[in-house]
Amino acid sequence: MRYLGECERIVSGGCPQVEMKGEERARLIEVRKGNANALDILKEVDIRVKLIEEKIPDLNLPAEVDDKLLNTWLYELRLSQFQNSKTVSTILGCSPYPSSYSIL
Repeated sequence: MRYLGECERIVSGGCPQVEMKGEERARLIEVRKGNANALDILKEVDIRVKLIEEKIPDLNLPAEVDDKLLNTWLYELRLSQFQNSKTVSTILGCSPYPSSYSIL
């Protein structure tokens, strides 16, 4: 479920998020607690995957993935969350934080 949300954001032109909020977070917690019906989850996953797959041809993705670039970018995202900072990834121009993010 978590990866589906990330895929939906990416195919829609967004960036992955380190911290889930709102309805998406609530849904993930319900699934993790076992409070969601397995058949309903499978139906939801099937629908969401089909919607993601429909958008893939429009993305002009490269034939192969640059593993080094991707791993560096993911490392930066995770490190910035771990350090509790507003470090912005310059690798792909994406920040894991919404523009209204603030550190308390």
